[in-house]
Amino acid sequence: METLTADEIVRTNVKLMKAHKGFTYPELAELTGLSRQAILDKQAGRRAWRIADLDSVASAFDTTPWDLLKPMLGDTWRPRQESNLQPRD
Repeated sequence: METLTADEIVRTNVKLMKAHKGFTYPELAELTGLSRQAILDKQAGRRAWRIADLDSVASAFDTTPWDLLKPMLGDTWRPRQESNLQPRD
């Protein structure tokens, strides 16, 4: 069982749905109104998927934003750890 952040879950689901629908990145960009480079950056983890993006992406895949946020069977969600947290004394 793998533990993933919300962004990792969305990236995984977008990758799987893109392959299932047979979309190319240019096709997905046209359907979502996002640039091809923005989608590539989000899928590579260089930029995070925003909640505002999920409506258009879900529409392109004929699904719901919730489906993009659901972990796959066996995976669990883990909140992102803040990098500036300090151990308690």
